[in-house]
Amino acid sequence: MRKKMLAVVGLWAIAGLSLATTGALENPQPGSPQSGIGLISGWACPPVAQIQVALDGGAKIPVPYGSPRGDTASVCAGQTNSGFGLLFNYNILGVGSHTATAYADGTAIMSAQFTVTTLGVEFLTGAQGSININNFPTAGARALLTWQQATQNFAIASIAGTPPAVTGNYVGSIVGTETNCGAANGPITSSSVGFAMNQSADMISVTLSIPNSSPSSCTLVGTLQYNVDGTPNIVQGGGYTCNNGSSGAWSSTVLSFSGAGFSAQSTLTGTNGCITTLKMAGARSP
Repeated sequence: MRKKMLAVVGLWAIAGLSLATTGALENPQPGSPQSGIGLISGWACPPVAQIQVALDGGAKIPVPYGSPRGDTASVCAGQTNSGFGLLFNYNILGVGSHTATAYADGTAIMSAQFTVTTLGVEFLTGAQGSININNFPTAGARALLTWQQATQNFAIASIAGTPPAVTGNYVGSIVGTETNCGAANGPITSSSVGFAMNQSADMISVTLSIPNSSPSSCTLVGTLQYNVDGTPNIVQGGGYTCNNGSSGAWSSTVLSFSGAGFSAQSTLTGTNGCITTLKMAGARSP
């Protein structure tokens, strides 16, 4: 929860002397989207008699001040009672761009511009709903979000799913057909095929080593879309190159993994118009 603190200095004159307040407006963040009921918060080094916030240049609103913020001790001369926060319904502002400015004893500390989106009303009542967010917070996981009327926002209700192991070496087979490929048209069957797979974030590469075949090696690279709601994983926007000079687009309507192996249904569309449909399966090598 610790944030790198951005010190902002506000100056004002008292009895001809310039004094300084160090602090920051942390929420809303500049450029952030906002909706529902949330915080306007930050910190300011004591001594401060009053913290206020103004929205879109309007009247200054008093903000509760003095909550513990241990992370400000290093910049507030060891004092930690520097936090401030105001619970606020952002929907009141209406759809569009807005600005919040925090003040310490009447002097501006920091401003932030943000964008509000609403559900058409300031406070939605009677609505219910949940939604699954696939591949969050990690690939292969799923977050269940549930609507909460009190906060006018969705909250995380549960996290499910464990990303399956992908990177590794596999041995298996390919079965398929080639069409619009001239003399090569017809069925494809090959066993003892090696599959070297590597996944980095949502990018996946598969290098096939195909014995007694031309091509004998092909590398497929694409974007892996995990579907953790029971439907198969897919590959989109992929491409392939082979050691016989052929290349083209790769897509997969099924690419399933387990700890022991994988299976896939893929289509290779060559730049020459040749279309290869493949079923691939392999067991993980020890």
